[in-house]
Amino acid sequence: MTIRKGGDDGIDWEAVKTTSPEEWSEALKAQIVAAGHDVEALAERIRQGRTEEHDASVPDLDAIGRRIRAAVAAGEITAEQGRERMQAARDRLIGEDGRKNGDARLQEFRRSVAERAMAIPPEEWSEGLKAAIVKAGWNLDEFTEGVRQRQAAVRESTDPDSKR
Repeated sequence: MTIRKGGDDGIDWEAVKTTSPEEWSEALKAQIVAAGHDVEALAERIRQGRTEEHDASVPDLDAIGRRIRAAVAAGEITAEQGRERMQAARDRLIGEDGRKNGDARLQEFRRSVAERAMAIPPEEWSEGLKAAIVKAGWNLDEFTEGVRQRQAAVRESTDPDSKR
């Protein structure tokens, strides 16, 4: 997506680029609408662009595994060394207990994926979003069920009829 730095359309493009769509002010949304843009479509393009940026910067366990298997096949390391290296990579990226560790890039990637997933019903998720969920280290079925439950809880908490 190309976002102009300036222009006479009245949109604060710097705010659009640097703020999560969930945090856009009502004034910014009004600017977007007044300029003839669809707020939700623009928000999704921004989210997608952020995910693609993160995809390139977050180490990929699959790619690490391929390199390790190639090194084993070439006789550069033993199978045992390969297993140790793969476990070390998992520990660095995901943590021994399956939680995010201090890797800020992985944390940001996971946060971005979770935000995108919570923003729309699971049946409307794109294949790209599903792939990002798996890449973040989550089981797609378990993650989907968790999102469904959270979305239902949010709906119930905002439904005035459910508080009777």
